[in-house]
Parts: sequence; C-alpha cells; structure tokens
Amino acid sequence: MAPSVSGPGGQRGGPGDAPSAPGGASPDFLKMGGAPSRPFDLAELEKELRAMWRSSSGAGERHTGSVYRAAMSNLVVPVDPERHARLAPVLIEVTRRHPSRLLLVEIGPHGSAELHAEVAALCHLRPAGGYICSEQIILRGDAEAGPLVPSAVSALLVGNLPTVLLDIHGGAPAPWTAEIADQAEIVLADSSECWTPEEAARLWAAIDADQDDRVRDLAWARLAPWREIIAEAFDTTHLAGALRHVREVALEYGSAANGPAPSCVHLLAGWLASRLEWSPVRRERDGVVLQGPDGPVRLRLTRDPEGVEGTLHRIHLRSGSPHPLDIQVTHRPRHRSATVEVSAPSAQSLEVPFHYREFAECVVTEIHRHEPNPQLRDAARAALALLSHLEDRAA
Repeated sequence: MAPSVSGPGGQRGGPGDAPSAPGGASPDFLKMGGAPSRPFDLAELEKELRAMWRSSSGAGERHTGSVYRAAMSNLVVPVDPERHARLAPVLIEVTRRHPSRLLLVEIGPHGSAELHAEVAALCHLRPAGGYICSEQIILRGDAEAGPLVPSAVSALLVGNLPTVLLDIHGGAPAPWTAEIADQAEIVLADSSECWTPEEAARLWAAIDADQDDRVRDLAWARLAPWREIIAEAFDTTHLAGALRHVREVALEYGSAANGPAPSCVHLLAGWLASRLEWSPVRRERDGVVLQGPDGPVRLRLTRDPEGVEGTLHRIHLRSGSPHPLDIQVTHRPRHRSATVEVSAPSAQSLEVPFHYREFAECVVTEIHRHEPNPQLRDAARAALALLSHLEDRAA
C-alpha cells in the first residue's frame, strides 16, 4: 500500500514553534510539540494537528528546510508510563526507518478516569535537506479509561494505511489491547518482554493458532544471528551428517539466582526441536530428554550468574557415532562477532560475524515482511511443548 506523504509544509517556525531535540537524541532528530494534554475530543485533536502543521510553514530564524508529513502505517503502541523513557529512543528510530502515524497509549495506575490526548511530530533530517515527520498522538488515562481506548484509536487511524500493533509492554494483556489486536493487520509482540513463562506461552499459542501470519514474536528476529551461525556450522559435507546424531544440547544464559530461563532460550530450543524432529519425553533436574528419529537427546539449561540477565550466551552441541562432533558457539551481548569452537572431529576455533540487530531494526523488518513464516510457527509450537517440561527446571 502506498505511503501517505504530505508537504512540503514550507519553512520551519521560529523558536517558539520549532521542533526541539530531546536530551541525548541525535542532532538529526527534532520533535515538534502541539498543545498540552487535554480531554480527548476528536475534532479538537484534528484542529491541533492542523495548527501544528501550519506553525511549521512559517519562516524560521534558526532552522530552515521543508517539513514533509509521511505515514506508511498506523503504529499503535501500548506503553507502560513508567517504561516510556526506555522505549522512546526505539520509537524514534522506528519512525525514522518507517514513518507512521504513531499512537501511544499510556494506561497506568495514575492519571485520569477520563481519556486525555496530546499531539506532537517526530521529525528526521533528510539527506537531501528538510525533514520527514511522523505524527504522534499520545492517549493517557488510568485503568478506568482503558475501555475508551479502542474507539479513540479507531477514530484516529488513517483509513487507507495498515494498522500495526506493537505490544511490548509486558504483563497480562488488557481487554482494550485485545480489541485493537483484532483490528490490526500485524501484531508485533516480544516474548523477551514477558514477565512470566505463562505470558510467553500465550504469545506462542497465538502464533501457533494464527493462520494469517498476523502475530509475530520479535524475539525470533533477534535470534536470527544464532540460527544463521548454527546452520552455517553444519552446512558442510563432513558435519551435516552429525545433525541426526546429536545427543546433547546445552544452552547457557544470563540470569539472577533462581531466575527462569529467558524466552529466547526456549524459542531457540524449539527451533532445533522442530527442525530435527525432537519430541520431549521426560524432564530432568536441569533440562529434558527428547526423542529424535535416531535416538534420545538431552537438552540442558545452564545459568551463568555473571552474564547479562535475559540473554543467551552459549550453545553447546555434541553428537555421537558414526559422526562424532563437539561444537560450541559463544556470544556476548552487543558484540559483532561470535566464537565457534570445535573439539571433534578435529580441534579448531574461529571468530565469525554476529549480525546483531537493534530492536528498532527488528520491528521495521517484521512490519515490512509479507511472506509467511512457518519456521516461527513450528518453533513456537515446539517451545510450548518444551516449556511444560522446562519450566522452573533451569539450573
């Protein structure tokens, strides 16, 4: 679907109207503010948006350049008010890569029972000059205002653009979130942000049941470098035969004492199990025994108390005869390379590129993906089966 682009809006306004860069933001990013927050009124919001864009068309003393309004989608983001600051840089980068009408919904324990709204614009400097701007509308209220959100969001959608729900706030889903999800063409969630294994299981069950490829897990996108390295490690004639004879897999992750294994561990294990046709049989103290086409496989989870919490650090695979293999892949968060160490059939060690993906890149990549993803569905189904055996059993 073609993006919506308006403008140019003319020259930027003076100091009172000009966008301002938030603390720590890139100098290529500027934010243009509208009127203060007030009770939600659709007609008044539209009036404020028009006034904001009119103010951008005046001649500016400090900033020059045309202002273009652009939108490729409606991006609806439920936000925990206490975590908004952490998410803001990600959303700024998402709008740079994928201009949208950004609808932020902040429903928390504090605020008004009446839904309030305010408008702004997130603007990014174009290489050729001028600014590309995404409209931002923030809806705020307390829990009593939640039921008002779906109708307000529906009224604010740009009708000829797809709607994307980016639901990464964690915690149990609110009823109003489910209503918006039913309207959305794409639902992006992140099992890494789930607070409990049960919440991750709900997401994977939704993916397993989804026949239209609407629901996606951003944790899967961040696992892409791990999957690529493992696949490439076995993509040789003398190692490919070892795949069917893998007898032990160990996944090491960072976690506080007695903390559960992060969802990325379960999802990667689910990917291996689905691709190699392993089925869980029984649990063990630190993992689970699975049955493969050519024999049993032991899957172990180990905790690194000094590692970064919630991250996968190492995967170690061993296979038996007639193709003995001992290989482990180690990666530390945000490093651009990983270490692959092979002990059998012959010893070697090498550094390989680890194509780390920033969170905003994962979001935009999934928005732009239109083909089905059966591997994710299979991995989610296998992760669900493993989770019943692995839950609270990590070492």
